[in-house]
Amino acid sequence: LVMAGVVFAAIEFATLGAFDAVWARLLTDQGASTVFIGGSFTLMATPLVFLSVKFGRLVDRKGSVLVASFGILAIAPAVVSYGWLNAPLALGAAGIFHAIGSSAISPAAAALVAEGSPPDMIARGQGLLEAVGFLAAAAFALPTGWAYETIGRATWFTGISAASLALFALGWWLARNRPVLASETVQF
Repeated sequence: LVMAGVVFAAIEFATLGAFDAVWARLLTDQGASTVFIGGSFTLMATPLVFLSVKFGRLVDRKGSVLVASFGILAIAPAVVSYGWLNAPLALGAAGIFHAIGSSAISPAAAALVAEGSPPDMIARGQGLLEAVGFLAAAAFALPTGWAYETIGRATWFTGISAASLALFALGWWLARNRPVLASETVQF
């Protein structure tokens, strides 16, 4: 479960790292004002603030993999759209869907890591989740500027979305195909 949670967190952070690296440039290229760009960040933070707890409650009731599945279903099309949409308002709406997906994946990943960690290593597991997440964000942020200017945003963001779906399949498999301890009653 720990590795499944870490993989899900890597998806969230990698897509946000790529997004953050070029968001202002992307919107500027589409004619957005500086005020619009700043406002778009605020609008995208709103779901993260208000929905993360609600998705956490849903994780407790319905399970981590189900909620993470919803998250990737929001993130993948949003990330693809960054490469294809040209209107700032449409891009902003896609960013909000991305944030909603992140609001779902974040508590799901944390719960998987907590469930899979031995009782005396739960904090260490959460630290691993954050470390891998930030590493994924940095790893995707670094080439995004270059990719934006050379291969183009459509190719790059479509590729990131495809990679996210592949990583999600791996995380899903890891969550479903692990040894189950006799003391566990968690069902997917």
